[in-house]
Amino acid sequence: MSKRLATLVVAACVASTGASGCSVISLSSAPTAPVLSDHGDTLGEPFHQLIPSSPQPTWDSKQVVEGMQAAMAVFDDEGIDKTLWKYLTAEARKEWKPDGSIAVLDWVKAVPDPEAKPNDAETTVTLTGNQIAEIKPDGRSVQLTDPLPVSHRITLKRVGQDGYRVSGFDHPRMLLTAADVERSYKNARLFYVSPDGSRMVGDLVKVRRKVDQNLAESYVSRLLKGPSDALGKAVNSSLPVGARVGYVELRGDRVAVNLVGGFSPGTLRTSELSDQLGFTLKEFARGLDIEVLHNGEPFFGSASLVVRAAEYNAPQSSNWPAYYLSAGQVYQETEPGKDFQAIGEPAPQGAAASNLAISPDRQHFAVLASDGVWMQENGTWRPVIPQADLRAPVWRSDGTLWTYDNSRSMFLRFDPVSQQRQEIPAPLLKGSTVHKFAFARDGVRVALIVRDVVGRQSLQVGAVSPTEVGNLQKLDEAKEKDPEEFRDIAWEVGGESLFLLTDAVIYRVSLIGGSPKPEIQVKNAESIAVQGPRLLVGSKSSVLTLNVSNQKLDNLADGQEPLSIYPAFPA
Repeated sequence: MSKRLATLVVAACVASTGASGCSVISLSSAPTAPVLSDHGDTLGEPFHQLIPSSPQPTWDSKQVVEGMQAAMAVFDDEGIDKTLWKYLTAEARKEWKPDGSIAVLDWVKAVPDPEAKPNDAETTVTLTGNQIAEIKPDGRSVQLTDPLPVSHRITLKRVGQDGYRVSGFDHPRMLLTAADVERSYKNARLFYVSPDGSRMVGDLVKVRRKVDQNLAESYVSRLLKGPSDALGKAVNSSLPVGARVGYVELRGDRVAVNLVGGFSPGTLRTSELSDQLGFTLKEFARGLDIEVLHNGEPFFGSASLVVRAAEYNAPQSSNWPAYYLSAGQVYQETEPGKDFQAIGEPAPQGAAASNLAISPDRQHFAVLASDGVWMQENGTWRPVIPQADLRAPVWRSDGTLWTYDNSRSMFLRFDPVSQQRQEIPAPLLKGSTVHKFAFARDGVRVALIVRDVVGRQSLQVGAVSPTEVGNLQKLDEAKEKDPEEFRDIAWEVGGESLFLLTDAVIYRVSLIGGSPKPEIQVKNAESIAVQGPRLLVGSKSSVLTLNVSNQKLDNLADGQEPLSIYPAFPA
């Protein structure tokens, strides 16, 4: 990032259990008087506020543009009197749009017009850099597969004795550097309610830090706005339109959350409200109970609405046994990391059966065969979705079994309880080919490996609503040069990231942005399964397990060479 000539001041806000304070420290050689501020995070991390200088008459065009970009970075931190406005002419103010998507650049460099002269009445400066991400208006962060070189032309003109001011843009929108985003935004996981009300679904967004709120209050403020487009109508919220956050603060051995307006006795859903606030504020409450107030008083009655720590701190199960499929036979782990035993009869297709899937209650197994999806129940196999050319079966957390039909861009769903099949359309996938898909354990989010019409693979995430699978967004894309083949995907148990198997590497891919991080190199791997800290790899003739102590793959079980072996955990 280029050095900004605008004076920057850092307000270091110190978090405490009582009042917080911010001391202002100059980062330039210009003398700056210390200032104290009573804003900051009492619940959350310290917030460092940058305070840019106003434009100076003696600055050249390059300095003005650098100062403008510094002012742009703190636009949302300031009140009505924005420093940025001082850099813009009246025409430029009308043109610039602070709302909308934000381009995130790894660095920014201001390049003046090489033909310009110091006393020119009008000149141009070009802002250059590499765009690495985009923050959508709803807080979704979309990472670019490869950095995109950008060049934005900015026009300046002299305004009387004030010197240069910006008079026009070819990109009148917010441009932030990665350092700006790191300072001003927090990766947040906000929770909403699944359609059937049985589960909390995490919405991964970036939340803007605010000068007049602690971070916990910013989380609740964003939660009140509803889910991002990544989830949309696939989830519900108990928080009504019109409600706002009054405060979130520590009160003795509790965290007090005061919600203002919006609620009425007839629409109050206390159980869902407790779950949404408890799971969203978990990182701030840190084991304390949460007391929820309305307009500073108990919710429509004398009894307090208290979210007990045990409700939001319940551990997620991660001790399920592992399974694998080899030559049509299902094997179950009897001793962790050591012994397996055969379960039931082999699938009728024998070695042609592939892609084992285990139901959440561990009572049903499913495999893919050339004539469709087969299910084992009480030791007996039968076809449940009879159709050729389907994708690998996947169990959803509600106990239903799913597959995908590429010829019709349609998910096919089977319910073992009702014995009914249902078609779920996926219109956004029309024209593309789905290779693999996997549901998160919240039962709403779905990850897919998709190949487009030109043959390029991508990793996408969407959401399951009652009527369709949609809300798709790309997380990663195969490189154009020397692309790796995407082979399989698995959700990390917390739902914040995915494991992506390629022909050479297993990557961890964050749902909130950042480049995929390689976990371990692999060879001849065809499938993966993840549960808690355990990562299993299926290859030709064996199942491997990741040894976290030395980050190597150890042999866990052997199959029949050269047949593929498919590991699995319950959904």
